[in-house]
Amino acid sequence: MSINTDVDSFLNKNSSKSFEINYKHHIIFWVIYFIFNSLRYSNIHQDFMLSLRMNLIGFPIHMAIAYFNVYYLMPKFVFKKKYISYTFLVIATLFLMLLVKYSLTYYFIGPNVWPEGPEELKGLTLNYATTMMVGELYVSSFVAAIKLTIDWLKEHSKLHELEKRQLSTELRFLRSQVSPHFFFNTLNNIYSLTLEKSDKAPEVILKLSELMRYLLYATKKQTRPKK
Repeated sequence: MSINTDVDSFLNKNSSKSFEINYKHHIIFWVIYFIFNSLRYSNIHQDFMLSLRMNLIGFPIHMAIAYFNVYYLMPKFVFKKKYISYTFLVIATLFLMLLVKYSLTYYFIGPNVWPEGPEELKGLTLNYATTMMVGELYVSSFVAAIKLTIDWLKEHSKLHELEKRQLSTELRFLRSQVSPHFFFNTLNNIYSLTLEKSDKAPEVILKLSELMRYLLYATKKQTRPKK
């Protein structure tokens, strides 16, 4: 009885919940990333407060682009194989981000909008634009990779659960078809026949074997869904 209970518990266990993402995971991810980035830029500038202010400007932009990409652009265009439209919109989004980041940095940090750059910059240049857009693309791609990996794991888990449910259905079907009393009585009869050394014993064993073969294989084929 306990073995059957353990089997049912295993078959009915829902493993896809292990890959569910809630708001806590989002908060933890962005907090860790924010701290890492602040410390990294602080080491570059030797000024923690400057690094903190730059990241306070940059991170809302990182998050906006990342979420816009994974929750709107990719489902709307990539998953529907509209790659040209997706590429155009990504570039447009990154360019818009560039203008917003440039303006915010200019007004809240200072005229030098690229403190970590190779030289003091007081205007919008191609080098600055390219570096900022590639940086945002890197963050967005990193978040998209995490999202796609988790989605793949969830789909794989759901497929595994469907297979377990199918196995559970087949096992329950076999249990409903086979009566334990029937087999006990049949085995007792075979035992009696063997004690009597009856010639009917091999025939009864053969019929029991055929019945088991039918229950194990024929019913399994019937219960399998057609592809």
